[in-house]
Formats: sequence, structure tokens, C-alpha cells
Amino acid sequence: MSKELTMYILDVGPGMWKDGDLGKSSYLSKASEILELMLHPKLSHPKKSEEVAFVVFGSDETDNILAFNDEYQHVSVLREPKNVDLELLLMMTSQLAKGNAEADALDAIIVGIDMMQQHCNKDDTPSAWYS
Repeated sequence: MSKELTMYILDVGPGMWKDGDLGKSSYLSKASEILELMLHPKLSHPKKSEEVAFVVFGSDETDNILAFNDEYQHVSVLREPKNVDLELLLMMTSQLAKGNAEADALDAIIVGIDMMQQHCNKDDTPSAWYS
């Protein structure tokens, strides 16, 4: 049985939540709304073969396995690959912390790819990568 893993990578740094115009929603709140719309069908009609992981960059803290010697800083894995649940939806809508740090998007992508590779390699089933 094949599995599907979707990796969401989101910038939570100051450029995403500091809005220039009063009364407008921030980019972060708009991104959160879009992610909620993407995740809601996965929650309403869950499939055991469908997993989701979530990485943010620009966060105040660093939480990833590649972070050593001042590399991959301000990149945090908020969720390891697993099925969509209400906890993830709540995190996206109300518990997504705004970060105050600048971070490299490429670092977050590398952390996400590494996490996907480790997750796929722990299974004995062959895996295919699609972009």
C-alpha cells in the first residue's frame, strides 16, 4: 500500500505578520486560512495512507535535528509526519506562533526533505517521490 506525505512549510517571520496597512489581514493569517481550507477535507474524509508534516521558519526558537553549529537556525518542526487530526487544525488556526527572527527558506526546505527521507526510509515499502 502506498502512502502520501504532504509537507507544509510556512514562513512565520516578521515579514509575514507585520502588516503595513491598518485594517488588512497579515500574510500569516491569510496563509493560515488557506492551510485550514486545504486541511479540512483531509480531516473530514481521512485516509490512513495520507500523512501531513509541518515545518515553520522565522520562528524564535530552533527545533530540528539538523540544527548544530549555528546551521538551520530558526527552523522548527511543528509536526512530524502523521495523519491529519483536530490537533493540527487547531494549531493552524489558533496556536501558530509569530516569530521575530529572519530565517532562510532553503534551510526549512532541507529540513523538510530530510524529515521526509527519514520517514520514508523507516518503512520497508519502496517509496516514490513526486514534486
